Amino acid sequence: MDDTISFKEILNVMKRRLNLIILMTLTATLASGIISYFFLSPMYESSTQILVNHSTNSNQAQTNEKKSKKDENEANIIDPNQVRTNIELINTYTVLIKSPAIIEKVIGDLSLDATFQDLNERITLNTTQNSQVVEIVVQDKNPAAAADIANHIAEVFKQEVAALMSVDNINILTGASEQEPYGALSPDMIRNIMIGFALGLFCAIGTAFLLEYLDPTIRNERDIVYDLGIPIIGNIPEIKISHKRIKDQQTESSGVRIGGRTLDS
Repeated sequence: MDDTISFKEILNVMKRRLNLIILMTLTATLASGIISYFFLSPMYESSTQILVNHSTNSNQAQTNEKKSKKDENEANIIDPNQVRTNIELINTYTVLIKSPAIIEKVIGDLSLDATFQDLNERITLNTTQNSQVVEIVVQDKNPAAAADIANHIAEVFKQEVAALMSVDNINILTGASEQEPYGALSPDMIRNIMIGFALGLFCAIGTAFLLEYLDPTIRNERDIVYDLGIPIIGNIPEIKISHKRIKDQQTESSGVRIGGRTLDS
């Protein structure tokens, strides 16, 4: 016989273990929902945006004050080379924003109960290609705290850049607000429930086939050949008899026929 499992046999296994599959799947789905709702703390996020524009130092500022209004207008014309330089500076600035010099100062100023590593993992920096805008996104269990941290990071970074690099090229475009309609970022109840359902179903089907493999019950000729090693020389088909026919046979067998008539015993 061919040593393969047909699709019909797979369906038969799943049908025999249907109660187990349903129970395990529902249990995993319910457990994921309970854990997500009662045991996982919600996380909120808030963001602020900063703009990296043309840089000026103190000497340039004094020189610009002495220029005429015409010269000032000419100086305010956007220089493509300067824009390109600012874009290249963003890579450096994204490293500085998440550096201990900035993060630890924010922790100290706001008296946060967090380490540098903890806060650093909750900060995300988003940049767009060929853009001078950097978005600072902060996650926290408290939406107001998330907004305060994001705003303070932007302020501290603006001050530290001026001190470290002697430039003043950072402007804060939009400040973070606890009123931002972000809602709870995590946990995602629907996603977690769907993951629990999929994992529960997968484990239930795997358990069903494992139990089927370990079950020594002989159910068909395939089991006789491969489990017992006994060749099959014949096959007796199943004879299906209706209940009405069985009842009629029982009635006939309970009486004695005499002279063409049936007498009850």
